Amino acid sequence: MDDSDTNFGTYTGSPKKVYRLFKEKWQAECFLKGDIWLSTLEECRNYENSEQGDPNEGKQVHLVSSVSGSPAEPRIQEIARRQGIEIGTSGGGGSISISQNVHTSVHENSYLLCTSKVYNERLKDVFGQYVVEITDVYEFNSRLSFSLFDQFKIFQGMAGEVQYTKQTYLDLEPIPKREIFLIKDNRYEYQKEFRFVWRAHKPMIKPFLFSCPSLSYLCKWVPYNMVTSLG
Repeated sequence: MDDSDTNFGTYTGSPKKVYRLFKEKWQAECFLKGDIWLSTLEECRNYENSEQGDPNEGKQVHLVSSVSGSPAEPRIQEIARRQGIEIGTSGGGGSISISQNVHTSVHENSYLLCTSKVYNERLKDVFGQYVVEITDVYEFNSRLSFSLFDQFKIFQGMAGEVQYTKQTYLDLEPIPKREIFLIKDNRYEYQKEFRFVWRAHKPMIKPFLFSCPSLSYLCKWVPYNMVTSLG
């Protein structure tokens, strides 16, 4: 993918502000200064705590029972597309059969910053009691995305609300028209997650600490006695 595909941070979603939660006070203080720890999809897949991580991050499974028909039929074309199968639609007719197939789509490993639209006791128990508010999501996303590209050529940033639904689909069941890294299982719905995601040119990436001091103007400490109003 060349630089013509660069996207400095598409923003999809409605919240103006979101919250980042921390277990330790020093972690929140670093964030307030613009020192941002960027995780990765792969890192989240490997968390031992199943509430903090999800082995199915950025994954989608498509099952086929048994279908057959002409390669020119739209339903056959769609099922083949979901299965990652290339079929031709011209020529001398014929038919194709797909039976008992399983195809798993896995989004490439990407950098990730997870936040929430709310704060409540359950989130506190899972992610921590120290809360930082990002006061302007659009501006935060723009500044961080531009800085990442400028320094590391990290590109194609996207920010959006997570949609909670199933991640396994049979035959022609409707599939959400959404990037699969913005889809999670229903069991995580209480987290009301809003996430920032960035792709990179290099295939092997690891979490790292990124310093962007200009973000400090968009981050605000939330005192503990105020958090009950955020849920």
